[in-house]
Amino acid sequence: MTDITVEIANITLKKGVTEEQLMEASQKLQNEFVDSLKGFISRELVHLYENQYADIIHWETREDAEKAMEQASSSTACMEFFSLMEMDEANPDEGLLLYRSIASYKK
Repeated sequence: MTDITVEIANITLKKGVTEEQLMEASQKLQNEFVDSLKGFISRELVHLYENQYADIIHWETREDAEKAMEQASSSTACMEFFSLMEMDEANPDEGLLLYRSIASYKK
């Protein structure tokens, strides 16, 4: 059994925001915020269709993921990344889910 937590954040880009802008902000977020977080394992940004994306992050524990979410609001890089997205200001965590990994397969 594993304690690894998989965070999946669904992203809808604001009208007029390009994938290139998203990629630049994502790299800045990674360099200035995510890389330094306790429990960070890996991160993948994926495209669904049109302006729909998902940010998939693996954490050592659920507590690590939750702590990162708490710290996000104090990060300039996070705020720049989030500013590209359509978000419900009353419920900013909408579309963000934490899963417990039960199995992992690699070739």
